[in-house]
Amino acid sequence: IISVIIAIVFWFFYITDILHIWINITIFFVITISVEMIFEAILKTFPIKAQLYNRTLEIDFLGSITMYFLLCLTLGMIFFLLWICTNSWIICDFIAISISIETIRIFKFTSFKFILTLSLVIWIYDWYRVFTQDIFYNEHSRLINHFPNFFPIYISFPQIRYTIIREYIPVPISNVIMPGILINFFFRFDKNTNPYYYYFKLSSIGFLIGLLIKFIIFSYWHLFFPS
Repeated sequence: IISVIIAIVFWFFYITDILHIWINITIFFVITISVEMIFEAILKTFPIKAQLYNRTLEIDFLGSITMYFLLCLTLGMIFFLLWICTNSWIICDFIAISISIETIRIFKFTSFKFILTLSLVIWIYDWYRVFTQDIFYNEHSRLINHFPNFFPIYISFPQIRYTIIREYIPVPISNVIMPGILINFFFRFDKNTNPYYYYFKLSSIGFLIGLLIKFIIFSYWHLFFPS
């Protein structure tokens, strides 16, 4: 989180040389930890967890670390290297989905008003970015030009209707994280108050309809910002 905040500060003041270095550090930490946490959740159902969890390794200044954590951390680093070396959209999508899931799991807000206000602020910013997209494109491309084509701030879907302009439909992870935080709130709310999960089901359906509309607009009008 500290690394992300510092990167945003550098971006705001256009300190590009240091920003490029710090963005790489930030990406390494975010990707490694997000994928590591996903593998921790996946592998906890396997019998191997109990064996690795009981084996610990003593490291100076870090204390006791389980072999299970080291295994998941190694898998996170492997996925980071695979993304850098292969530039595969599947690897990138897995990383982006991991980051989205872990962000939604971390930010469990308890106030519906706060989530609504935050969503409104991001929605206004999205519209501002649409009307100033030329400026945004110039700055955005100037800063991330040296990264692979598939960047883990987008979830890419292959287009059914092929075009020369773009083969993939990019969905920014912010378009998944913010609705995901709201859906997660409704799930926890329904779990305590409503056995039929009405709010959770309705919000999930609304989110899927929104994604479908985005795909349709992007496929036929080729707009990067469907809003």
